[in-house]
Amino acid sequence: MTLARLKILNDENNLDSLRRDYSGMSDDAFTASMNTLNRPAPVPRIEMLDFLISQDTYADISDAAEDVAAVGHRESLNLMASLTIGEESPPMNLETASVVAMFNGLVTFTILTRAESDAITSLKDNRQSRAKELGIGVVRNRDLGRMRTEAAKGLI
Repeated sequence: MTLARLKILNDENNLDSLRRDYSGMSDDAFTASMNTLNRPAPVPRIEMLDFLISQDTYADISDAAEDVAAVGHRESLNLMASLTIGEESPPMNLETASVVAMFNGLVTFTILTRAESDAITSLKDNRQSRAKELGIGVVRNRDLGRMRTEAAKGLI
């Protein structure tokens, strides 16, 4: 693990922002806590686009976006279009308030049914580890030893 990643790990250990009580954990418990898939993970936009196409929903959204009478829900349609622009776009967090509001708007204006909206938002059940969420990959016990050594030297 690089020094930059060890610093992130050290900060997580010291700050304990999720209040997991790292200080009371053994090394094995700490690594398990960091590597368990229990954190929400953003859904890759290409996965969202593939899902919408497979459900014959994307065409409905595209058609509505081009409809002159769609002014009342243009904001939801524009957000939906911007969220599904292409596979190079960053992942989408389906738990973000603006994304939830977008889907509610699409249901309100009958672009999507509630069942279609729920099916799409169920993609949010994708999970990742805390370590991946922090961008440090997998944490191993040896990383903790090295983290402590480098912290003691003042390098992180």
